[in-house]
Amino acid sequence: MHMNNYIKLKRGDQKSIVKMMETCRKAVTSGISVLIFPEGTRSTDGELQQFKDGAFILAFDTKTDILPVIINEESVAIAKAGIFMKEKLSIKVRILDEVPYSGFKNSGVRETKKRVYSLMNAELKKLRKR
Repeated sequence: MHMNNYIKLKRGDQKSIVKMMETCRKAVTSGISVLIFPEGTRSTDGELQQFKDGAFILAFDTKTDILPVIINEESVAIAKAGIFMKEKLSIKVRILDEVPYSGFKNSGVRETKKRVYSLMNAELKKLRKR
């Protein structure tokens, strides 16, 4: 992760959270995309968990569009407590329509988070039916 310049975060450490958000802001404002898993951790049951505020605060602070991406079967690839990927697996990725900043700039973090969660959860359910 270090060699790929991943943005570091120590969960529960307020200083680390502040530094991570600052690093993300700098990246986004300089034109670098940042991939954030809004749940904060992987699910144990494969279901979409409630979203944390960070990604949405970042979108508001930087006036950046949100591009929701669904990854299905990810929890099967690597066990939550593991480090090894299974040899054979099927992962489906779905990139949803961009949620433009202009469409959520007057909504607030909570409402935007709820909207994006609903979009992603509905698409995840559709993806699993196929």
